[in-house]
Amino acid sequence: MKVVDVDIRPAVAQFATLMEAKLRQRDDRPGWKGQSVDWLLGRLCDEVDELRMALLLVDRPEPEQSPRETFERLALASAADECADVANFAMMIADVLGELGDTGDRGRGDG
Repeated sequence: MKVVDVDIRPAVAQFATLMEAKLRQRDDRPGWKGQSVDWLLGRLCDEVDELRMALLLVDRPEPEQSPRETFERLALASAADECADVANFAMMIADVLGELGDTGDRGRGDG
């Protein structure tokens, strides 16, 4: 896939920054380059399940001991983190398939 130079939308840039932050938390791990697509797809499905659970918290009634704003903010942050995890595993699959070209990336920081 040939990628052309484009102006990156602010939301995409912000989300890419979140994705990178999540990957850097795992830089001590060997990475995804040596993983099979099947294994990565399984992890992506696990992350989708985690996202589904995080989204349930967003709609859940507040705990009595926690102000609604704090609880909602934490639930939304958790959901955003899970979105980044899902996106990272999708990116890893595209990378292993060779669809991102030669990124020079060692593929470190898998989930």
